[in-house]
Amino acid sequence: MEAASNFPLGFGEKTVGTMRYYEPLAEFGPRRPPQESLVDKFGGLPWGLDPAAWPRCSACGGVQTHLAQLSHHPERLDLGEPGRVLLLFMCYHDPGGCPSWGAGEGANACLILEACRIGVGLTPPHGEAPTALEAVVVDWAEKDDGIPPERYGDFFDESVLYGRYTVEEICAIPHGTKLGGVPSWEQSSEQGPPPPWRFALQLSEWVDCLGPPPEPEEIGRPVSYEIGGRRWERRPAAPRRPFAEEILSKLRALFPSRPPWKPYVHEPRRTVEETGFFVRDDGWSVQTADFAYGTAYVFLRTDRDPPEAALFWQR
Repeated sequence: MEAASNFPLGFGEKTVGTMRYYEPLAEFGPRRPPQESLVDKFGGLPWGLDPAAWPRCSACGGVQTHLAQLSHHPERLDLGEPGRVLLLFMCYHDPGGCPSWGAGEGANACLILEACRIGVGLTPPHGEAPTALEAVVVDWAEKDDGIPPERYGDFFDESVLYGRYTVEEICAIPHGTKLGGVPSWEQSSEQGPPPPWRFALQLSEWVDCLGPPPEPEEIGRPVSYEIGGRRWERRPAAPRRPFAEEILSKLRALFPSRPPWKPYVHEPRRTVEETGFFVRDDGWSVQTADFAYGTAYVFLRTDRDPPEAALFWQR
């Protein structure tokens, strides 16, 4: 096996001649003032999208959920021209049924809009669509993945990747949501489309947020914790019921007037989050997507004008 020790994997430290990637510095959307202009974000509602352009799933016909809205930047996300915006969507109406994991399957969508097509105001979906928690990007942290540009192609060829690099080096490629650099694969490194397509970004289910973590009462939903090696969950305090209502509830439980079981009735999911909020030793995250505990990847083709984008995910 060829050793890869002739270049440093100095993640987080800028090194001359190596590739850059960008991690979002985000805030939980509902904690921010009302949105008044276009911003980079994950989840929530898109800004300035023509309602007629909101994509539907070709498998179930349902309205897709907004995943991300990211603006052109010459270094971190080159869309060819200033003012262009990339919007990502995915269907959550039938998880496991609609093929949202596949590029070109019609259960996810990538839109690249010209500046002249971006309107004003948040755009709600024109129909029922599962919601997504929102993380708004306030800045981007530029980092170094330690990979020389000439070795970019190694990360899209299975035989080269696993023949040239050790498992430790492959696992050290930064995970999580990021723009640029090379991908951290969950499965095959050859699933992405071939050149002239190029890796643009990867999406984690979770986005780290600034500020203190939320209390369950603030958000009205559970918060999961993993601190000091311990795991637990806190839920919002249930409102106290009147004493008479509490007694009646206990009596009904002891002497049910009908069978205690009910036939299962499938109800569509109204949210995309499995957990929602996760607090750990070094910070906290909000869940803005659900890739079945996986990671989504976006590739761009910039040899066409306007450029094209494709999304798929692995688990």
